[in-house]
Amino acid sequence: MFIGLKAVNHFGRPDMSSFLKFVQKKHSYVSKIGVFSCGPRPLTKSITAACEEVNKGRKLPLWKFWLTSFLV
Repeated sequence: MFIGLKAVNHFGRPDMSSFLKFVQKKHSYVSKIGVFSCGPRPLTKSITAACEEVNKGRKLPLWKFWLTSFLV
């Protein structure tokens, strides 16, 4: 945080909807994009909600969400 880097730090959870819309705009030639999550439940919920929100516009690419777990 205070190590002299000139990069800007962004704290907190990202706005997933705006991120997915940005990627969707850059890769409009793709029909489907898969999103995997193996993180905590609140993060997974925000990713799921963002995928559903972006898919409501029915623009390509279509976002597919998969939950993975590495707990045995």
